[in-house]
Amino acid sequence: MLCAGISREASASGRMAGFVYLGDPVYAPRRSSAAGAPAWSPAVGGSVLGEFWLDSAPGNRLAGELDVDGGMLTVYGGELVDSMQTVQQGMVSISQPVPFDANVGYLILGRRDDGLEVTIPFAVRLGTRHAADSVEQDFTFLYALEGGHVARMEQYVGATVDFGEPWRSWLPGASWTGVVDLPRNDTVELTWDDGLRFEGLPSLTHDEIERSLVVPLRSLLIFLSHQDPEPEKLVLHRATGQSEVTVKAQHGEKATQRPFNPVVSLRAIDASRLSAWFRLADQIVPVTTVVAKTITRAGYDVEMRILNLAASAEAIHRELYDEKLMTKEEARQIREAAVGAVPENAQQRVAQLLQQLRNLSYSERLHRILARLDGLGVEIAGRSSDPRGDTATGTTPMQGRDLWVQSVNGARNGFAHLRRNPPEDIERYAGQMHVLYQSLSWALTAVLLLDVGVSLDDIAADFHLSSKYSAFRQDAIQLWPEIYG
Repeated sequence: MLCAGISREASASGRMAGFVYLGDPVYAPRRSSAAGAPAWSPAVGGSVLGEFWLDSAPGNRLAGELDVDGGMLTVYGGELVDSMQTVQQGMVSISQPVPFDANVGYLILGRRDDGLEVTIPFAVRLGTRHAADSVEQDFTFLYALEGGHVARMEQYVGATVDFGEPWRSWLPGASWTGVVDLPRNDTVELTWDDGLRFEGLPSLTHDEIERSLVVPLRSLLIFLSHQDPEPEKLVLHRATGQSEVTVKAQHGEKATQRPFNPVVSLRAIDASRLSAWFRLADQIVPVTTVVAKTITRAGYDVEMRILNLAASAEAIHRELYDEKLMTKEEARQIREAAVGAVPENAQQRVAQLLQQLRNLSYSERLHRILARLDGLGVEIAGRSSDPRGDTATGTTPMQGRDLWVQSVNGARNGFAHLRRNPPEDIERYAGQMHVLYQSLSWALTAVLLLDVGVSLDDIAADFHLSSKYSAFRQDAIQLWPEIYG
């Protein structure tokens, strides 16, 4: 998400929730031509000079230096926000610093030296430096809007999302042009115009466009490729006669672009299935985003990935395919009979234990998800049967799929219950956890695409052409032959 991590539910006072303090700026020598600016400024790349002011105080305009990639603004020669306040103590007036509050966001407007207008909807004051001949004040932010001065809750009638290369050359091959239905019964026109262009939006704010369009679209592309297509540009279209504004997000250091290697072809994704995806993402929000980020986000350890995907699997089945094992009346009769059969001091406990009597267990939900994938489910989660038996006892070993379900359930519950039994072979355990994470990724990718209308035959055919899926299968067979051998 271009502006993830920040809540835009602001009150009239300009407060916002969920902002994280990003730390103090680092300074290094740099030449600057801004009026009132010293010969040094924040040590971040891509800075531009301009003039900046608060939306609420347009008469107080200060020269400054803006770096969107670093999420920093420094103004010179004064303050946009007072850092000192006068407090009356009896007959004495005392000047003291204004308490720092990372939850206060300021709407800052600006004009770069090249004439381009800039809006920073949520800027947080970091601090002020006073010197003998200069005053400098720093702000941090997650994104800015270039191309116009807009209100915090400005509404837009269209948007263009550009994921850059190599996505730009891949996406036009899909027949996505046409009418797309969004949740809440809104219909928009989707075309290809230097990116995916949505027209006819029902007057949405930037935050609503991110949540209802950009995030679900990005998640879908992750499921189709198992790579993260971070949007390179998001342009917001204002009403006729007004300029478009471009969202510029804080990036920091960009990751090296990996070779593009999609796992599912776009041939099966048309406007109707894209509509189905938007509805699905809205129905199970935030599950599609959680799964997509877990698949691609660097820095997640394997246990965290398994926990995220295991919890998401239950949410997907519960919301999309839930079924009850008995009627409410049948469950009530069983509970009453069980409660009546135990001593009085245990009756409340038994009644509580049987509250979920009608619901499937977690293991049963996993089995039903895999059953939807037919033969592909066998590849992803092991054999559906094991012909080998113990000739001495006549028993049949645990089936591969039973062992897979037991392992997912064990990993999920082991963390929740803090079971600390160390594995006998740590290298083997680490390999199996990697396989477990990968198998959950492929299973949830397949079941979600299946739910929006992509055929299981098409999904399986594309998986079998994917080098990523082939690598998973090879690792699984080698590292966990009890399931995949």
